[in-house]
Amino acid sequence: MKIVILAVSFLYTISPLTDLDRIRAAFKLAPKSEKEADKLIEIISPLSNEKKPVFQAYLGALTTMKASWAFWPHQKLDFVGKGMKLLNTAVKTEPGNLEIRWLRFSVETQMPSFLGYDHQKADRAIVYSLLKTELYQKQMNLKWVREIAAYMKIYGSPDAEEQ
Repeated sequence: MKIVILAVSFLYTISPLTDLDRIRAAFKLAPKSEKEADKLIEIISPLSNEKKPVFQAYLGALTTMKASWAFWPHQKLDFVGKGMKLLNTAVKTEPGNLEIRWLRFSVETQMPSFLGYDHQKADRAIVYSLLKTELYQKQMNLKWVREIAAYMKIYGSPDAEEQ
C-alpha cells in the first residue's frame, strides 16, 4: 500500500513538469500558426487555473500573440491588454522566475513601443542576472535555458534596443 501511495505521489509531483515541458516545446511553434497557438491555449487554460504563475505567463504570452492575427485594432489592443495583465501578474507573483521574466521580455520586444509596456530594461537585467547565478536550475531544464540564452543574445543585448 505504501508503494502505491508513493508512486501516486511521485506521479503527481512530476505531472506539472511534464505539462510544462510539453508547453515549452509547443510554444516554439505557436508564433507560426494561429491554430497551434489556439491549441496551446486550450492546454494551458485549465493549468493556469491552478494559480501557477509560469502557466499564467505562458497564457499571457499566447494571448498577446493572438493580437497579430486579429483584424480590428480594438481586438488587437484587447488581446495585448489581457495578455500583459496575465504576464504582469505572473511577474509580481514570482519576480525571480527566469522563465516568466523572459516570457514578458520576449513579448515586449516584439510589440510596438507606443503601446507603453516598458519592462524590457528591468527584465533584461534580471534575466541576465539569473542566468549568471544558475538559480534557474530549479526552474527548468538546461535545453530550455540554452534557448533563452540564445534569444537574449539576439534581442537582449543593449545594442538590440537601438535597432
